[in-house]
Amino acid sequence: MLQVVFRIPYWNIPIYGYGLMLVAAFLACVHVARKLARQKNFNEEYFVNAALIALLAGVAGARLSHVLENWSVYTDPRRSFAENFFDAINIRAGGLTFYGGLLLATPCCIGYAIWKRVPVLQAMDIVAPVLMIGLGIGRIGCYLNGCCYGEICRPTVAASLTEFPYYSNPYIDQFYRGLIHPPDELVTQTPSGDYLKNWDQVRAEGLTALANQQHSLPVQPTQLYSTITALLLAKSSR
Repeated sequence: MLQVVFRIPYWNIPIYGYGLMLVAAFLACVHVARKLARQKNFNEEYFVNAALIALLAGVAGARLSHVLENWSVYTDPRRSFAENFFDAINIRAGGLTFYGGLLLATPCCIGYAIWKRVPVLQAMDIVAPVLMIGLGIGRIGCYLNGCCYGEICRPTVAASLTEFPYYSNPYIDQFYRGLIHPPDELVTQTPSGDYLKNWDQVRAEGLTALANQQHSLPVQPTQLYSTITALLLAKSSR
């Protein structure tokens, strides 16, 4: 897991691993789509435009789907409406559901193909491997962000298990399910329940060293499994 890959000097702007992989996936998809379009005597610029449409519609649909699936997270009564709303539209920290993006981007791209009179079925033959390449690279971003993780598994079952750090998505999920019990210093006790302290609170209270010792129970790195299978599908569909 590496949510922040690096920070831009002077401005201290964080560059998130999830966003970086999203950009890498887009550039790779455009490159492969142009190459395949040339091979099939299509106007490659149509596929560049379609990629831009898919990017915008896909991100919007993927984020909307993620927010709806995790509605309670973005309607947290402990935060103001503005804080919840900003968190809901903040895609830099990750949180995009692939299927939501696919459901919105697909009709948008088909509509564009019909408008430009591009044979839809033949165009889909080009899009199919490109889509899998984008998914494969994007899932690396999921791994860096700590989302889309797999089920808890005993370490003796597989050597590829991953333990995510404190306040990662798996750690938070396992805490609220009562599967892990961090030290009392990292937990805020209230009449309505116990809450994990976020990293701002941890740093402010000088608990960084203690938090760094914590980790989730081992889970399957399904993000990387998806990367492997998606790239294999991309190769077989060309």
